[in-house]
Amino acid sequence: MITPGDLVQAICNRLRLVFPGDAALYESLTPVNFLRPSNLVDCEGVTARQIGGDGVEFTFSIKITSFAKVDERHQTHLPLLYARMMTIFGIFMSGYLTVGDRAPKCAGVTGDVGWDFAEVCVSVQVILSRSEFLPTETLPLLERLTIKLEEALEK
Repeated sequence: MITPGDLVQAICNRLRLVFPGDAALYESLTPVNFLRPSNLVDCEGVTARQIGGDGVEFTFSIKITSFAKVDERHQTHLPLLYARMMTIFGIFMSGYLTVGDRAPKCAGVTGDVGWDFAEVCVSVQVILSRSEFLPTETLPLLERLTIKLEEALEK
């Protein structure tokens, strides 16, 4: 099973590779007076859709907020934010994200830039088996079997 936490961790690992000089990497929340440059990764939601057989298609919405250094007026250089946004886009251009032994599909990526941050939202899809969510049922062993056979009479 893949959880939102697994996806957030996989994305954080990739962000550490593409932004090795960043001051911090945050998951879910940023503290007061957080460090810059940094990134924040959060799972915004999960949807599930039944598909044929035993399958369930899950779509995870992950938001990555990237922060650049600001000046004394709390402004940043917009081209730098666009560059950070496009670098994050590059993480998902292979079309999948490696999560353990699975490779969920990156179904879509969108981005936007504010005055002091860039946001990238990615939809990650994975098909899981319904059985991964159900408790396994243990039945008692068959210890004794009695069979009664009757022959049919032909008339």
